[in-house]
Parts: sequence; structure tokens; C-alpha cells
Amino acid sequence: CSQLQTVTYELKSSPLLATRCLVDLVHAEESNFPLASRALLNNTYVDDILSESDTIEEVNQLKAELINVLKSRSFELHKWCSNHPTILKDIP
Repeated sequence: CSQLQTVTYELKSSPLLATRCLVDLVHAEESNFPLASRALLNNTYVDDILSESDTIEEVNQLKAELINVLKSRSFELHKWCSNHPTILKDIP
């Protein structure tokens, strides 16, 4: 028996399936990654995350949490963008 381990894009159900994967991840990891969980639930459209914070320190914490929570389920973030150059430092 085999099981598909990816979301196939360009299908009608793809946005729903991608969102469902993120919601399941948030419910499993919310206590360990509170900032990332909030961003994933409230600031995500399919596979784009658009979020903000009041301080550079909080943005760096959010960045670290997003990288780690998504990495824990083999997701990889790329295409980072910021209006502050220090945010883009040290991104794998």
C-alpha cells in the first residue's frame, strides 16, 4: 500500500489541502511555536505567509519559529522579503 505524501498543485482541491496541512500542523505545535502558529492561522493564503510584528526582536522570533515549525514537517520556506535588512540575515 502506498500513500501520497505531498499536495499536488493545480487541482481544484489543492488550496484546501495545503491549508488543511498547515492547520493540522498548528494544532500539533501551537504550544511550542505560538508566534508561528498565529501567523500560519491568520496570515497565510495557500502557501504564502504575510505577517508583521511591532519590534525587530519579535520578527526575528517569528522568523525562527516559522523556520523550525515548518521544518519539523519537511516544509521549506523561501522567497523571504522584508523592509528591514536585518530580518533577511541568517536565513537558510
